[in-house]
Amino acid sequence: MGHTRNNMPRPDKIIMIGPCKVAIFRNRILRNGEEILVPKVKFEVRYKDKRTGKWKGTPCMTVPEIPKAILALQKAYEWLVSTKHDGVLPSRTPSLSLSAMQPVNSDLSASDRPPLRNVYKP
Repeated sequence: MGHTRNNMPRPDKIIMIGPCKVAIFRNRILRNGEEILVPKVKFEVRYKDKRTGKWKGTPCMTVPEIPKAILALQKAYEWLVSTKHDGVLPSRTPSLSLSAMQPVNSDLSASDRPPLRNVYKP
């Protein structure tokens, strides 16, 4: 695991799909007195600031960026479960299936929720 000039850890893997960027790092932690490396994922959407001309990142995205974000995160997941990591083996990584996803519970009934507006027009 390398470091950049400003002493920030260098990612082990970067996946870019359009402006959507996923960086995979290994964080050092102590578990039962033993130092191990645990993979962590950072997601951001890259954009060029019109005022300064510098590249920046944000966790926010537009509707057309959602499929790109999903694909970038899926590629990161595939890389993580197919690669051996110190302390975390792919076989110990839980698998995710669509059937395991549950809708978010809400205190509001469907009739109490404000209607969604379609602001995206292709």
